[in-house]
Amino acid sequence: MTCLARLYGDTRLLFETILVLYHPVTHKGGAFIMQSNSKQFAFDGGAGTYIGTAILGFALTAFPLGTMYPFALVLRERWKAKHSYIDGKRLVFSGSAVGLFGRWLLWLVLILVTLGIYLFWVGLRIQK
Repeated sequence: MTCLARLYGDTRLLFETILVLYHPVTHKGGAFIMQSNSKQFAFDGGAGTYIGTAILGFALTAFPLGTMYPFALVLRERWKAKHSYIDGKRLVFSGSAVGLFGRWLLWLVLILVTLGIYLFWVGLRIQK
């Protein structure tokens, strides 16, 4: 699914986006309401593997001073997709860290030059 290549930080937003892509829903008062022909959604991820993934992602980000953050982000999104099922079919994350790496280096330089002000825009660009 190429649409999952868009990187989301918020798990709820990711799953709502997946549900919108799979079948029609209506949006009422901040909640997505599935129509009667909705698919079954299941998530089988455990806390242990999530914590291990989070620790590995933190190590990938912290030790090289943030330059490897795209790889940590892709690692986390792949874990989420690997443990998510819609209608009995496992989701596939097809994003790549290499595609995000060049932009991340540019954003990192802009964050340093603007003394952190550009950080507000980076979060939005990563979700885009």
